[in-house]
Amino acid sequence: MTTITDRWHSQPMLLLQRATHRPMRRFVEELLVQEGYFCAETVEMDDATDAGEQLAGRALALINADTLTDAQQTAIAEWLGRGGRAILLAPPDALVERLGRWTSPVHSVYRRTPPCYARFADHEASGPHAGTVVQVTTPTVLRSLEGAQTVVELGARRDNFTTWPAVVECELGQGRAAIYWFDLGTCLALMRQGDPRIASTGPLGEPEEPTNYKAGFLDRQIVDPHLSDIPQADVWADLTVSLIRRLTDDLLPLPRVWQFPHNYVAMTLLDGDSDSYDWDNYAHLAEPAGKAGVPYTLNVMAMHMPDFDRGAAKRWMEQGHDFQLHYWPGTSTPTPAVMRQALVEQQALFAETFGHAAVGGRAHTCVWPGYTDTAEALADVGHRIETNFCPLYGGCGYRGSARAARFITPDGRMVPISQQPTVFMDDMLCHDKGMVAPSTPEAAHDWIERTYAASVTHYHGVICTCLHPVPMGPEALYRQIQDAALDAILTATADPEVGALSYRAWVEFLEARRNIRMTWSDGWQLHASSPVVGCTVLQPDAAAHATRRQGLSWEATVIELARGPHQLTMAKQA
Repeated sequence: MTTITDRWHSQPMLLLQRATHRPMRRFVEELLVQEGYFCAETVEMDDATDAGEQLAGRALALINADTLTDAQQTAIAEWLGRGGRAILLAPPDALVERLGRWTSPVHSVYRRTPPCYARFADHEASGPHAGTVVQVTTPTVLRSLEGAQTVVELGARRDNFTTWPAVVECELGQGRAAIYWFDLGTCLALMRQGDPRIASTGPLGEPEEPTNYKAGFLDRQIVDPHLSDIPQADVWADLTVSLIRRLTDDLLPLPRVWQFPHNYVAMTLLDGDSDSYDWDNYAHLAEPAGKAGVPYTLNVMAMHMPDFDRGAAKRWMEQGHDFQLHYWPGTSTPTPAVMRQALVEQQALFAETFGHAAVGGRAHTCVWPGYTDTAEALADVGHRIETNFCPLYGGCGYRGSARAARFITPDGRMVPISQQPTVFMDDMLCHDKGMVAPSTPEAAHDWIERTYAASVTHYHGVICTCLHPVPMGPEALYRQIQDAALDAILTATADPEVGALSYRAWVEFLEARRNIRMTWSDGWQLHASSPVVGCTVLQPDAAAHATRRQGLSWEATVIELARGPHQLTMAKQA
């Protein structure tokens, strides 16, 4: 047992947070939700916060503060010295110096500004990502630390690395810590959402010019297209999970709720946008998908709703398929206010047409005015998922992530709608509007096949693919690419470990899951405020028969959680 407590707190993980200078660093709280650590308590600090009181009884603390008082620094350093375990995220220089074991000559304390690359070292914490190269999108402190082990190393180019670390592990007195020398929360948010400076409302934007601002273009200056086969934000998330395990398994192993239902290792989200659709082209996609047990979600434009065949739609929905909103503000250069009004009107028309509100969708042409303005407008009309962010350069690839997580505004507010990036869009591969030459059916099939294989073994993401039920561009090539892509998707999803959901079912799971809470009282209790279908609880387990996720061993238990204040006592962990 440790000297830091004789009794664990009911929420043994603590996120101590203060974002004075970089409000988007608060995205770390959403990272813990994404990775299912519902045993964590978030405390927003100010000068009056008693850090020592907050740390009492905690098995792990994530210190995500850019400003700390002298008393708070002292409390954190003393807690670590007595045996505390912590992940320090871009800690203030004064705290680093106070920890005592650091030898950092003045000449070695620099800050490296982006662009910057990071390579995962051959270290146990790297797991399956050892050797993987990703980006760091926020300034990084360069420090020489005596006795610390480098987990991730830095470089100015993706093919040239130095001895400077981006992440280290170290011992501090009786305690242990992992340190990220950069702002992880802001880094992940920028990877997912792009650069706010080049949004139409940003300082580098041109709101009065005839520029079509699309969500997929917001990653300029952020995501390196040469790394588009890597969901970079998810690789950083996996490292955080690995570090949590390394810091707590011998103290109080922390369970989590897996991101997918039914213990799936990856998931299919198959959709299309109505554009100039007809029912024959719709059936060409929906029928084989339905026979394979894969729901097909069609995002419907307002212009199609007055004449929409409601009977046909009802029959398709009875087979498990879904319809959501393909919103369009009537112009490719809308202001945020124009987009907001269009969403209000089109959501009302959707509810009138289908008898229920849309919970998600994608914009026609992926138009996205503002930075998070459109996300906030979508959330206000009831949308809880959006798939607008996609690889508009070339039509396939990761835009930072393949996992669902909510948006964060530049001032640090979480928006109650999950971004689920699209990784494949068929029409972008059929002509050069994606700024690359048209693809081939063989290349499309091969990319999807490889992406699923990597997702199953390494990345554990959602493969969100857009196949339009319309013949666009050269019809023969379009249909050939689409058929090849659909075959690859259905073949991969036939793996019993790969799930498939409609937009609506995915939203229901995400929203129910994020309301779960885990507490400790001589054992784990699981509290659910609404039903969670196929809830998968992962508990640390080193046994040979254990489930492998993110390069780690877990005992997986699938639980059907009932509605209401349900409690489930888990196996005692310590």
